[in-house]
Amino acid sequence: MKRLLCFLLILGWCIDSVHAQLHLNAKLQNNHLWRGMEVADGIVLLTDFNYSMADNHVTVGLWGGVNSEGSYKEFNHYLSLKAGGWHLDLWDTYNFSPGATYNNKQYWNYSAHETGRFLDMTVGFSIKRRFRWL
Repeated sequence: MKRLLCFLLILGWCIDSVHAQLHLNAKLQNNHLWRGMEVADGIVLLTDFNYSMADNHVTVGLWGGVNSEGSYKEFNHYLSLKAGGWHLDLWDTYNFSPGATYNNKQYWNYSAHETGRFLDMTVGFSIKRRFRWL
């Protein structure tokens, strides 16, 4: 995974270094929802640090979140690819919550039966056409 991210960064820099951008975003919220489920409550700080390249068709990033009570900590790596209306998002998610029933002590452990992380993939297509409703 680390080699793939490095390769994509170098490739994007070589192909289109003029259109590469570095972004840092932070949000302060009263809770954190993921796909309709409340993941954390209280004051939550969410951060996103990413590098977009190839005219925003490739984005590699780090995303993190923590709440004020210390009961929620999360750190994710992600890769987003966009072309022709299609997008593919790959997320490597790892949650450090203290009451977890899974292994959240070995960050780089990717063994399927031992890890506390999960891989998430989203594929989508955007239609950029206006529809008229009668």
